[in-house]
This record gives sequence, structure tokens and C-alpha cells, in this order.
Amino acid sequence: MTNSQIYSMSNWKTKSESSLKAAESLCDNFSNQSVHCSYYSCVQFIYHIFNDSLNEPKDNLEKGGTKRTFELSLKDKEGKIPTLGTHEWLHQELFRSLRSRDNEDAEEIFTDLVTLSGVRVIADYKSEIVLPSRAKGIYKKAVELIDTLKKEY
Repeated sequence: MTNSQIYSMSNWKTKSESSLKAAESLCDNFSNQSVHCSYYSCVQFIYHIFNDSLNEPKDNLEKGGTKRTFELSLKDKEGKIPTLGTHEWLHQELFRSLRSRDNEDAEEIFTDLVTLSGVRVIADYKSEIVLPSRAKGIYKKAVELIDTLKKEY
């Protein structure tokens, strides 16, 4: 990738592509790190979607304004406003966006993202080692998820 290509796209998209390349190269020898990169390539691509396709200002995304607006929309009957973790917010906000576009695959996309996130938690925080074969499957799932999102947005 040339410097002009890098600077002509969003930084989140660039990071996503780099993370995906890293994930692929790490599958065999550093499978836990591969899973981490696979998942974060999806997170970075979702940030790109929010900024580029859904026109969310970069500052709102980086400083939590977009997340807080979403949380406020979830206020319950007693007026309680949930506080979501960043990843939970990203998953739910993407799902809501897909549903608003009448995307028939919204449920499957959401499920795949939650699966990637769950294996990333194992890779990063649990004593279990993710085997290379599983890392390759997670990498493949990340590629498919990003390809699906590219078609939608």
C-alpha cells in the first residue's frame, strides 16, 4: 500500500486492513495475537462505517458522544440509562443500523461479531491457548464479516 493510498482513506479503514493482514500472518505461530487482530480489524472497520457511511463525526466517536447518545436512547420506563462497554455499544449500534436498513443478515452479522469478540476474550484474557486452526477460522470469519459490511455500506 502506498502512502497516497493510505492517506486517501479513513484511518480506521487503514487500521482495519493492517490488522487483518497482521492476523493472517500470525495464525500459525502466534494464534492468540491473530485472533486479537482479527477481531480488532472488525472493530476498526465498524468505526470506519460509523464515520464514513453513517456520517458520525470523528470527535463524537473518539470522545464517546455517539455512544452516549445511543445509551440515552435505551432509557427504561424508570428513567434509568444503561452504561454500555464500548464493544457492546459497537455491536448494538451496528445491529440497529443494519436493522434500519432492512438487512436480512443483521442477526447473523451480530452473532458473528459476538463470536469473534468471545474468542478474542479467550485469546487475550483466559489461560486457554487458541490453536492455529481456530485462529484461521476466526480470521476467515473476520474477512467474511468485513466483506459483508462493505457490501452493505
